[in-house]
Amino acid sequence: MASYHLGQVEQTTSASNVMRAVWAVIGLGFFNLVIVLGPFIALIGVVIAGWASAIAFILAPFGVLLTLR
Repeated sequence: MASYHLGQVEQTTSASNVMRAVWAVIGLGFFNLVIVLGPFIALIGVVIAGWASAIAFILAPFGVLLTLR
């Protein structure tokens, strides 16, 4: 839709064609943001969880040693 509206603006430049093209590009940008940002945030969450569990596994023996005192 965005490329269609942009083609319409190139053929006949009018305020309504420009506004339709702008709204189509904004909608496409928002859609791409949701599609790309969702998996990116999930991937970042997995990486942070991995780091947190690695740190917990490293520090767990020290916690056991402190409780045996």
